Amino acid sequence: MNRNRPDLSSPEETKDMKRAFPLALLTLVVGLGFEPAAQAYLLLTVDLTNPGRLFAVTGKSAILTSDDGGKVWRPLAS
Repeated sequence: MNRNRPDLSSPEETKDMKRAFPLALLTLVVGLGFEPAAQAYLLLTVDLTNPGRLFAVTGKSAILTSDDGGKVWRPLAS
């Protein structure tokens, strides 16, 4: 196992991370589209203390949040 990178599929390691970083967020940058000209991306953050709570920043800098694992999204601030 690569100790530089957490194994989030491991319940034990995830539990250890929650203890060490109770307010930890996992952030991923996801590329969308296959053409370089598209320049589309999504910044997705998962609350490790509540994996159903997600935050997303779109390519247009809109900040969205979901409390149900991404089924319903709403603007973070109205």
